[in-house]
Amino acid sequence: MKCKIDFVPSEDLLQLQKVELKIFKEFKRVCEKYKIKYCAEGGTLIGAARHNGFIPWDDDIDVLMKWEDFVLFKKVASKELAYPFILQDYTNDVFFDISPMARIRNSQTTGCTKWELENVQSTSYNRGIFIDIFVVFPVPEEKYREERKQQIEHYWRAIRGWYVEQNEMRGKLSSYKQYLPYWKEVSHNYTISDLKNKYIEYCNWEGEYNEIGMTSFRTYNPKYMWRKSILDEYVELPFEDTTISCPKDYSEFLTHEFGEWRIPVFEGAYHEMVVCDVKTPYYEKEEFQLI
Repeated sequence: MKCKIDFVPSEDLLQLQKVELKIFKEFKRVCEKYKIKYCAEGGTLIGAARHNGFIPWDDDIDVLMKWEDFVLFKKVASKELAYPFILQDYTNDVFFDISPMARIRNSQTTGCTKWELENVQSTSYNRGIFIDIFVVFPVPEEKYREERKQQIEHYWRAIRGWYVEQNEMRGKLSSYKQYLPYWKEVSHNYTISDLKNKYIEYCNWEGEYNEIGMTSFRTYNPKYMWRKSILDEYVELPFEDTTISCPKDYSEFLTHEFGEWRIPVFEGAYHEMVVCDVKTPYYEKEEFQLI
């Protein structure tokens, strides 16, 4: 379907969308070359299903992969992605957050989130414009979830505590101060990389399951959980001047996550990048020279 609405994007937003579309095409190229499955998620999936492209006022691209597909993508990305593109995730950048699982960034641009601006103090951290990669994991049966959830969230708090320590070392304040004791508790046994690996290990349930979910994003939140088979089949939907892979039952997928998604909500987009410049590399921006 093609939804017509009375909204004219600004030139700045259109330029940002062009950069993100270029990043997506590079991601898609790698996935197609290695037959790696993925699909649009969130506002990007709504955009594909409702607008044949971006939601006109949206400023990001989100894609979703099963854990096993993400592992394969990570394996090939290092040799397939060339400058200015880079895959940034929790294993190759110690300051990268654990969710979304990864970002593909354009190093010749600047696209920094509020979270990154407030919590990442490293001058080596890549702050280029990005697309988000989320991952779905098997979800355990109900009787196992509460204990598993408590462990996952304990690791999450400890990871946040590590960021507090990094900020305090530089005289910075953090909204995560309450989590510092969790990091102190485990810091004698784990590095931050060890801790993030343990977090993912507990997200990735290996027993019997009937549902899949974005566990590392929101632990067992019903909004981000679907029937196991929802990602078994895909369709290509138009997206701007290309196509994007989507769940075959994308209407069911979106209704579960958003409810009535066919009616545009002009305030519905979450704008991630608080510092954005499509022409200037992040390492030349004054905001980041002073960190």
